[in-house]
Amino acid sequence: MKNTSLSRRSFFLKAAGLAGAAALLKSRDLFAVPPPVDTSRAAPTPAAALPDTAKPQAPEKPLTFLTDKQAKKISDPGDYEVFKINDKKILFARISATELVAMSAVCTHEGCTVKYKPKEGDVKCWCHGSTYDLKGHVVKGPAKQDLTPYTVQIKDGKIGIAM
Repeated sequence: MKNTSLSRRSFFLKAAGLAGAAALLKSRDLFAVPPPVDTSRAAPTPAAALPDTAKPQAPEKPLTFLTDKQAKKISDPGDYEVFKINDKKILFARISATELVAMSAVCTHEGCTVKYKPKEGDVKCWCHGSTYDLKGHVVKGPAKQDLTPYTVQIKDGKIGIAM
C-alpha cells in the first residue's frame, strides 16, 4: 500500500494555494468591467432644455469697490494704476471712456509688477519683457501663464471688481 499522507508543510502550501485561488475568483467581480450601456434608445436632454434651476451656475462673486480717489486716477482713456485690493495687486487700465479692464498686476514669470502701455494696447513686464494682451493672455514670453483677469462693473457710478 502506498503512503499518501501529506507533510504539514505541503498541507499548508496547498491550503494557502486554494484560499488564494478562491480569493482571486471572488475579486474578479470587484474589477470586472460592466457591459456597455445602450444609449441609442434614450435621447439626451440638451442643457438648453433644462430649467434654469437645473443648470450649474457659478456663484456670483461680491464686488469690491474702489474709493473715489482711486477711481479718479483711472478716469481718462490711457490712465492705469495698480491698487492693492484684498491683499492682491490689481492693474486697472482705462481703455476708452466706456471700457475699463482689471487683471493681476504680478507677472507670472518672476513676480514683477506689470504696466499698461496705452499706445501699444498691451500690458508689459519691464523686468524680463513679457507682454500680455488686455485680457491677460501671454503674447510674448518668457512668461508662460496668463495674468488672472477680473470682472469690472460700474454700479451706481462706482467702480467695482469681482474677486
